[in-house]
Amino acid sequence: MKRGELSLFSHYYTYGFMSPAVFIKIAEEAKLIVPLERLIIRQVFQQIKVCKREGIYIQLISINISVIHFSQEDFVEFFAEALKEYGLTGKEIGIEVIETIMMHDKQENNHLLQQLRQMGIQVSIDDFGTGYSSFSYLNQLAVDTLKIDKSFVDDFESNSKIISAIISMSHSLNLKVIAEGVETDKQMAFLKSIRCDEVQGYLYSEPVPAHELKTKLRRIAN
Repeated sequence: MKRGELSLFSHYYTYGFMSPAVFIKIAEEAKLIVPLERLIIRQVFQQIKVCKREGIYIQLISINISVIHFSQEDFVEFFAEALKEYGLTGKEIGIEVIETIMMHDKQENNHLLQQLRQMGIQVSIDDFGTGYSSFSYLNQLAVDTLKIDKSFVDDFESNSKIISAIISMSHSLNLKVIAEGVETDKQMAFLKSIRCDEVQGYLYSEPVPAHELKTKLRRIAN
């Protein structure tokens, strides 16, 4: 296990579990997304600190960042202060932003990404293939990783040439590639055959609460 990804689920007694896509949209409309994400990030940093103290290690925890949060003036400063507060290094953290973020204020947003990378934080473009990025522009971005959107993986047989091209061109730009939504051995075998660097999905684990993740990590370590 090389990395974990933070996903935010909400549970209501009336509606049951609410997916991140629905819950985050509600939080954005209520103007609560920034304080909510910052609260969650601090809780994650605290969990990492506790795990390290207990001898439980994971290379990287990746955090999805909303467009609204990313655009805050103190975004980079918040991360720097939070890492210092919990005694963590940037190399233990990754952030994921959707590719459409980079279509606005390109120069300023790229500068923010460069600052994050200077802190050691890995930057990933999430859900790649669903927006409007081009590889010529990606070559100018301060990013480390592309994450191929689940929709391509779901129908990998029809999308095999597209997926292969994304991986080949990403590698030519020295970018790592992660395939999202891997659920079957066939998908995994195909991705392995075309040299996809990493995968994530239900084939290996469904989303689990923090305490269950610690149990899984202890089991892996032993």
